[in-house]
This record gives sequence, structure tokens and C-alpha cells, in this order.
Amino acid sequence: MHSVKLSKLVRHSFVRFHASLGQGIGQYYIKHSNIYCIFSKYRYEFDHILFASHAMAKPEQTLYEAIIRCDIDSVRNQLANNVNPNVFPNNPTMTRIILAVRLKYLDIANELLMNGADVNGVDEFGRTALHVAVDNNDEASVSILLLHNCNLEIYDYTGLSPLVVAVENNNIYMVRYLVAHGAVVYKEEEGFEHPPLSLSAYYGYFDILQVLLNVEDADKDKKNTHMYFALSMAIEKGDVQAAKLLIDYGAPLGRWDEAGLTPLEIAIIEEQEAMVSLLLSHNASVNGFNQHGFTPLMISIIHDNPSAAALLLWYGMAQLLH
Repeated sequence: MHSVKLSKLVRHSFVRFHASLGQGIGQYYIKHSNIYCIFSKYRYEFDHILFASHAMAKPEQTLYEAIIRCDIDSVRNQLANNVNPNVFPNNPTMTRIILAVRLKYLDIANELLMNGADVNGVDEFGRTALHVAVDNNDEASVSILLLHNCNLEIYDYTGLSPLVVAVENNNIYMVRYLVAHGAVVYKEEEGFEHPPLSLSAYYGYFDILQVLLNVEDADKDKKNTHMYFALSMAIEKGDVQAAKLLIDYGAPLGRWDEAGLTPLEIAIIEEQEAMVSLLLSHNASVNGFNQHGFTPLMISIIHDNPSAAALLLWYGMAQLLH
């Protein structure tokens, strides 16, 4: 037998026990300092543990610990004793409701929400419990959060809404579910947010793009704005299928503002010959001037794109003949 004194550095928030039958090694990491422990080391068992300083009563588990252990009775008792579900000293970077949703403990999540947990509380990344549930493809948790009137339009610190998270994950079922429950597809542009329509065009998620395009908006100009930028994204990526779908749904082919580029000019600059042909076949203007007074033909020459120049001349002549 030998005596070991645990140093003051041993201040863990848990007691960890590991026993190896093969080597008979026991280790205790104990929360309290200045505790003398006597370890009896045998091949298969420990004989005695002596606490020389003072016996410590087992502390009550916190709400955090109760959630981690899926101990719903403890959660209910603590909430009944007015433990605040929105104060999270153990882990200030994550709310209790986010923790329960992340672990998919639905009963605990519902219990927290019924006892005042903020359904829209955010973590250190600005993500809500809904962001987490969508990212986990957890429709059951999403349903509970929606029943408690969660906000579908909170964007995290990287500009992602729950709908955009579903788009990023190429999760068409979650996209449909969120849209059916009122998620906004054509949001007013406010800077850093990622528009779901443009993102689906960027990734080439054709089915999701079609679902989003089928969503109507009373403000036609706003939807046209989103379609214009989505078309620009599809052109830059060279996705003819997505570009054709957007054009078929009425994406504008003209210049969106005086300083901007037309989809045709983007296709010429990006050397997307198939896109140039597609746009010209849908009557994109070959004679318009940009803010510098350049026509598409002049832009094709400036950017050394002879194939685009040839197409422009051919379609331009065809337009003149008509």
C-alpha cells in the first residue's frame, strides 16, 4: 500500500474512474483539493480508499448535467424549483434548449420550452436551436420548436438562416418543410445574408431551386432581384440546366442597375459559350450599352472571346433581318 496526495491542480468537475483488469491500475480524479487518498493496488481489485481530510457530500447535479444524462425527472424537479432555463453557467456558449435539441432529447426540450426557455436563444455562433435541428435533419425537433413559435428568420453570424442551412445540406425535404411553415425565400437584401435561391443555384441543387422558384411573392420586383442574382450565379458556375430553369421562370435578362452587368455580359466575360448561346436564344439584347458605352460585341473583343463574338454577330444579324 502507498499513499498519494492529490495536488491542488486536480479540480475537475467530475470523478473519473478507470480500472484495467489486465494491469490493475486505478485512477481517481477528484473535484476537491487537499484530499489524501490511500490506494490499495492489486491485480484485480481495489481494497481501500481513505479520505483523510473530510468526507464530502455528493453535490446535486446541475440542470446541464441532468440534460446530458437525459434525466428528465431531475430536469422537472429543478424547473419546478425555479431554476432559470435561460441561465447557463456551465457552458455559456450554448443554451440549454440548444443542448437538448443537439442531443435529440425531445421530451426534455419540450419541458424546457414549457417552462420558459427562450426558443430563439443563440449560441456563440448566433445559431438557434432551429439551426441545430435543421442541420441535424431532425424534423421532430423542428416540429416542437415551431409549435413554440420559433423565429424562422434568424440569421447566424455567418449569414445563414435555418432555410439556408437546409439548402446547404441539399436537404429538399427540410426545405419543403420550412417553406410550408412560412420560411421566407425572397428576403429583402440586408447585406451579409446568403439568399437561398442564389445558394441553390451556386451549388447546382436543381430540385431545390425548382421548389424555391415555385414560391410566389407579392413583391414581384423582389423575386426578380433574387432570380437575377441566382441566374448570374448559375452563369458563373456554367450550370446550363439551372440557368434555363431560371429563365423559364422569368429571370430578368437585362441590366439590374446602371453599374451592373447583364447576364449576357457575365457569360461573355466568364467565357461560358453555352450560356451565351442560351441567352441569345432567349432574346437577350445584343445592342445594349453598359455604363462605359460598350456593347456585348465590344466586350467580347475586349475579353478576347472570339466564339462569343461570332455568336453575337450571328444573332445580331438574325435580329436585324427580323
